[in-house]
Amino acid sequence: MSRLSYPLHSCNHCAQPACTEVCPTGAMEKNTETGIVMHDDEKCIGCESCAKACPYEQPRLIESLGIVQKCTLCHDHIARGENPVCVDACPLRALEWGKLDDLKSKHPEAISSIVALPDESQTNPSLLIDARTSALESNPVQRFI
Repeated sequence: MSRLSYPLHSCNHCAQPACTEVCPTGAMEKNTETGIVMHDDEKCIGCESCAKACPYEQPRLIESLGIVQKCTLCHDHIARGENPVCVDACPLRALEWGKLDDLKSKHPEAISSIVALPDESQTNPSLLIDARTSALESNPVQRFI
């Protein structure tokens, strides 16, 4: 049996999101109160500038709609005091969300970057990872059990 790892391909709601800097219509915007990077479908022209700028491969063009969309961190759920859907749906309960400072206190060993992810200095992602040692290696090797 092999051991698998899956890259995280979700919006990290970065402190300095590359997507908002390049959007020509203002469809991509960071909410200064919540920190959530939001997308306005009505303003989007589907140019994919935001998608090309994002080092995490978010957002993505929805061809059938002719616009780009991305994770909204379930802002509507959060407004009702609920978790984002991904947190509740994770079968391993490996995801948490909350204020970054609170999560840093709860997980003092957590880091913001691993070898498989883009350099965090590009966008300052709002992300913490309880990484295994192998995720920190500069030349990770797939291991089999």
